[in-house]
Amino acid sequence: LLKAGIELAVWNFLAQGLLNIGLMSTESARASFLTQMSVVFTPIVCLLCKQSVPSAAWIGCSVALVGLTILSSGASSSFMISFSTGDYLVLGGALSWSLYLFRLSQIGSKFDEISLQAIKTAH
Repeated sequence: LLKAGIELAVWNFLAQGLLNIGLMSTESARASFLTQMSVVFTPIVCLLCKQSVPSAAWIGCSVALVGLTILSSGASSSFMISFSTGDYLVLGGALSWSLYLFRLSQIGSKFDEISLQAIKTAH
């Protein structure tokens, strides 16, 4: 229980910490959209860990990636994707959140919810 709680606390801390640091150097609207890339990252994490992902999830991922490309290109008509350091930090937070969700789905049912939450909060 302690090990699981600490692991989840680390993923959660990274997700929130990277997002907050990233917000210092990127626009909040852009950070909000980039954070939602966890919707794309989570099925990829599942696939890399040998779990099946429904085809409907991949369709949703494709739509999200098209949106990211359009929003990331900004006013540029050449569709050159430009990322700042803050954008990368926010994407790192989104990936950390995806890893948090993935691990929570794996280990969450093995422990009492209140005890697990207490360990996560304490660490």
